Amino acid sequence: MTAALVIFSIMLSDFFDTMGTIIGVGGRGGFLDARGRLADGARTGLAPVVTGLLFLDAGDAVQLPTP
Repeated sequence: MTAALVIFSIMLSDFFDTMGTIIGVGGRGGFLDARGRLADGARTGLAPVVTGLLFLDAGDAVQLPTP
């Protein structure tokens, strides 16, 4: 139980740290809309396809342990 709480606490802290960084960098880079939210991106559906293809291509770069 203690390990689960420690892992949850670290994950929660990491999540808020990442979101703060994204909002901060987005604000400096001009990626926020008038309400201060990040603009929606990757609306065409091409991003998941490219991600999937790159994931499949990366399979050759990983060496799996042999028994």
